[in-house]
Amino acid sequence: MRKLKKQITRTTSVRPAMPVDGVSIGMPREQWLAQQEKARISKPRPVIGSIGILVTVAVTLALALFVQPGSARAFELLTQNNWTGGVGTDPGAHEYAAATNMNTDTPGQLKIDTTNGTYANWCNTGAGECDADWGFRQPLYLHNQGGTTLNDTIIVQKIPYNPSMNSDYSDLRFVSEDGVTPFDYVLVNATPESVLAYIKIPLINAYDSGNVFMYYGNATATSLSDRGAVFSYHDDFDLGLCGNGTISCGADTWAAVQDGEARYIIESANISAYFNTNNDRSVDRAYQLEIKFDLSNYSCDQQLNGGVGPNLNDDVIGVGTGTSQYVRCDDSGKYWSPLAGVQNPVGSHNDTADTVRIRDDQWVIVQFINLASGGTMLQYSSDGGANFTEPNYYVRDTEVFEPTSMFIGNGGSDSFDFRLKNIFGYPYDPAVRTALGGEQVAGGYTGELESAVYDLGSNNTTFGALNVATTWYSSTGNYAVYVRGGVNAPSDAIYEYCGALTGGPLSESSCIPDNARYIQYKIVMNDSSTNYLEINEVSMEYDTDEVPPTQVANLQMFDNVRNESIADGAWTNINPAISWDASTDSGLGMLGYCFYLGTDQSADLTTTAGIITASSIVDTNGACAFAASTGVSTDLDSLSHSAFNNGETYYFKISAIDVVGNVSTPTTVSFKYDAESPYIGTSFNLPPIFNSKAFTVTWLTLGALIDNHSGVAGFKYCVTNMTIGFSGCNPGDPNWYGAAHTSGNIWDTSDVVPFSDGAITMSPDDFDRIDNSGMGFAGVNMISIKAN
Repeated sequence: MRKLKKQITRTTSVRPAMPVDGVSIGMPREQWLAQQEKARISKPRPVIGSIGILVTVAVTLALALFVQPGSARAFELLTQNNWTGGVGTDPGAHEYAAATNMNTDTPGQLKIDTTNGTYANWCNTGAGECDADWGFRQPLYLHNQGGTTLNDTIIVQKIPYNPSMNSDYSDLRFVSEDGVTPFDYVLVNATPESVLAYIKIPLINAYDSGNVFMYYGNATATSLSDRGAVFSYHDDFDLGLCGNGTISCGADTWAAVQDGEARYIIESANISAYFNTNNDRSVDRAYQLEIKFDLSNYSCDQQLNGGVGPNLNDDVIGVGTGTSQYVRCDDSGKYWSPLAGVQNPVGSHNDTADTVRIRDDQWVIVQFINLASGGTMLQYSSDGGANFTEPNYYVRDTEVFEPTSMFIGNGGSDSFDFRLKNIFGYPYDPAVRTALGGEQVAGGYTGELESAVYDLGSNNTTFGALNVATTWYSSTGNYAVYVRGGVNAPSDAIYEYCGALTGGPLSESSCIPDNARYIQYKIVMNDSSTNYLEINEVSMEYDTDEVPPTQVANLQMFDNVRNESIADGAWTNINPAISWDASTDSGLGMLGYCFYLGTDQSADLTTTAGIITASSIVDTNGACAFAASTGVSTDLDSLSHSAFNNGETYYFKISAIDVVGNVSTPTTVSFKYDAESPYIGTSFNLPPIFNSKAFTVTWLTLGALIDNHSGVAGFKYCVTNMTIGFSGCNPGDPNWYGAAHTSGNIWDTSDVVPFSDGAITMSPDDFDRIDNSGMGFAGVNMISIKAN
């Protein structure tokens, strides 16, 4: 392959600066520190006795993030407007990789070659299922990205309404590429705009691609949608009774069952939707239901007591509020976040309020997938099944458990109105990707061209818009564009669907993969007549960036219980909060920060996140194992559900990463963890009568004062007014002193009473601090403290 400069035509295109992320959920450093102080002041403190053990409680904080805007940057262009060079490897010489039924004879004119005739293999399945009476079709492209051959798997595709279709979608058919074999399918959630199709595909080989054709355009056709032929498990809600083997609930009947929907009103009862999973993990299997909530009886900012909400609660999955959530309102109306709390694996609960917004009267699909490889995956869709999302706070379980139901419950007394529909179970593999192609008309023509490979010289690439210039002589034709890109070759990735148009030029950027060195495009053209459509030019904006962001500076650890900094390498018994100064990027802009947390000082954060169990917040395309957005603080409680081990040294590493995957040199801080209390094996002797402000407390130094990890710093003592008992001697109270009688802070190890002293004499100043008149009685409380 020739050098890049000989392959392509370069021009310059400038786009304005835009934020790297669409939403900012962070805060400035000063605001974050103020929040730590507020949390410290409001946090309840443990009470300890006259001779006790110091106990601290860690404060959990949400990950604090904010977005930095990128800088304006000039894009270069890959441009091809001449395909007369024929098959070859050099687009600069007007060459292309392959073409079928395409006329490339004239510069600037890419047209269908109609001399080979009209579409081949139009459907002819017999029995009137699909034949020449169907006037239109669209290819449905399939690609299995996984290494498993799939048999009788289900693909899910949202079908936009086309005016050539019947209004009830009754004419839809799904047929093999050779036009002979019809595929079973189910249509659900039909609206005037779209319908959701579940299609049963007999065979998809590992790492293989293929087409299914969707036919339509027969006004007399009747639907062949068949749930029994597609789903291994389903409930059509055609029975009005609860407890029918699918649903178990706290009442005998639904409030209403109509048109495949069941309405239920929770008061203090619970219901469960059961799935006949049979512990079958021979293939990935999905189980799902759709649920809708009526929030009309709740006002904005009203709390739903008792954690009311959808709660997938069984052996492995628990999704629900965890704590009571509020109905909120914004410009789009009321919403609720019942999926704000997640519990998977069991015991690893993490509340992230307001993460998943479910609107009033909005259908949401909740789905779990039992993976053949082990573990269970949770997804939800709020757009009718067009897109499924795995919540970023969700920890995918890796053990083989067998969830069998979705549990919906009410821990309080609020009445709650919701509806259920479409309970399904079916073989499903998330590795299968799908895309609809352009419309083809019976008796029409089609052509396809695949470009030569463009070598950009670097994997650190980002892309702007894809532009296709066209000439239309009629409105009968259409074209579809696909792009793929890879690190080693374009075939590293599948073709991504960029769009199909019936008129006008295409400008689309979402289909072009970042971090790709080798780029290739494909154009598929369709026309019902001869040469009514031309492609004149294809261009793609791109840029490369080899310079990493600046290294993270001023990395600090903070104890938000004691309101103090933690020195690098120091002992602590809490999970530190961590802050840093924002890095900058001189190239295409910041993406975020890569994290590592663990015990391996030499760990590479580009390949491992250590004990971080949270899902990565931003997608780095494999550049690092875990990444957060462009905030300047985090909290280790929000990153890891794994318990720290006493006596271990933990390392927190952070690198800045830019939008093309350049990673800065890591910055590291460490802390040693010890939450185990010291052992006191001695006795204290106080005078029987206090008649002076200066008296002595003694203890046996032959006894034991032992700590297994960080060591014992010594004793602190507290003086408080007897009229209020020992209420002034809680850990957060400022009445704790050592040999210098100056500290007041129980955690300040710079002023302690050494164990080896065997005695401490109270100072009159100690008592004067609580009784300036010098009168009254005082009590004394002593406690051992650790080196941390």
